[in-house]
Amino acid sequence: MCDSFVAVGSATADGALVFGKNSDRPAGEEQIPIYCPARHRPAGALVHCTYIEIPEAAETYAVLLSQPTWMWGAEIGVNERGVVIGNEAVWTKAPLGPPALLGMDLVRLGLERGATARQALEVITTLLEAHGQGGPCADQDPGLQYHNSFLIADVGEAWVLETAGRHWTAERVTNGVRNISNQLSIRRGFSLASEGLGDHARKAGWTAGEDPVDFAAAFGWEEPGEQLATRSTREVRGRQLLAKRRGRFFRLHRCWFLLPPCPWRYRKLLLRRRCRPCEFVLFIYFVSRLSGQLAPFSSACNRARSGLWGLSSPNVSG
Repeated sequence: MCDSFVAVGSATADGALVFGKNSDRPAGEEQIPIYCPARHRPAGALVHCTYIEIPEAAETYAVLLSQPTWMWGAEIGVNERGVVIGNEAVWTKAPLGPPALLGMDLVRLGLERGATARQALEVITTLLEAHGQGGPCADQDPGLQYHNSFLIADVGEAWVLETAGRHWTAERVTNGVRNISNQLSIRRGFSLASEGLGDHARKAGWTAGEDPVDFAAAFGWEEPGEQLATRSTREVRGRQLLAKRRGRFFRLHRCWFLLPPCPWRYRKLLLRRRCRPCEFVLFIYFVSRLSGQLAPFSSACNRARSGLWGLSSPNVSG
């Protein structure tokens, strides 16, 4: 189970963006940091994602990713423009499709092609509608399949994007805190939605005809008030903890980027690459409203390439 949060605007002590995600993946799965430089591709080029090929973009941004090694996509990442994305597994009434794009593929595609959080959202939803989502989400467990929700942010705003098959809703967050766990959370207050969302829910018999449709109630596997206790408790508890910190989030030692694998006692071994990363990864991302983003991004990438991933530094600004 994964959890993600974002604090923006007045929720932070200095107006910075604070983004966090834990990545709770299968215990035997290796997840490592990778750096992918910006690239230019010729017209007609294709990119092979985890299961399918899709048309490649003419230009992609440099990205820093936390990637399960067996797949093309990533659980979490940030690009050179200061866009950060994490995804969550969600289970919905929409049927699971054949192998297509994984949610982790969509994380990487959004980062490589989106200069802002809104652009990354549009990239993900466009590709979702065109190619669909589906396929095993763990290399050793073909039965582990699910749909996805995403937390997408830049220094100016954040978006919660939740999906069910090729349908989706998105909620904009410009101030305050927001968290997601492994369940649909958007009700009727969405800012954007896929075309025909309400009609699809009504034809499937998932809603009585409300307009706008209650996305979580109509598409969620369980009614919003009846989710499994562990999922509900995690989301509610996360919301409570974020509310307590509202206005008091700060950037530790002015560090830009922190990714410590847990448990903490394994950190030295992990940084020396003498053992496999464990299944629980905590990712925290900071970016200042005032300082530039390219220099600290390059510094973080250099750290990742030299095996120093996750070390914070008071000398890294922004």
